[in-house]
Amino acid sequence: MRPMYETEDQRTEEARIVNRVAEIWGVEAVKLKPAYAVDFIYLDNGNVSALVEAKNRKYSMDKMDHWGGVMCSLHKWSNGILYSQISNLPFVFLVGAVDGIYAHVADGNIDGVIYSGRRDRNDPQDMEPVILLRKNRFEFLGV
Repeated sequence: MRPMYETEDQRTEEARIVNRVAEIWGVEAVKLKPAYAVDFIYLDNGNVSALVEAKNRKYSMDKMDHWGGVMCSLHKWSNGILYSQISNLPFVFLVGAVDGIYAHVADGNIDGVIYSGRRDRNDPQDMEPVILLRKNRFEFLGV
């Protein structure tokens, strides 16, 4: 079995981001089981209103944009897009950056695919294809 690198602190911070956006949008956030392809859903009056993936980053959005954009696993992204197409629900990608929270509703467009990941763990399976999204694809929601 592969090690899980995501820490409890990371999961807590992602939940904080998702819950903050839920407050702003007036919906309820529900965490899905770990084996599910997206991490959360939003409920509006008890009905599923969005599929949600969240990432917390220790950089500003401008810094990530300078590097080519925000990264998301191609595997996670493609599953979110597929679920969105099947369910006719929006797939929302949230990013908590040091300068605030940003939201992108997937529209089928990305800014590239690269091979990336963590090289400091000496785990070749921690490298994978990732999609890139530039800052201009996101809506700034505040801090």
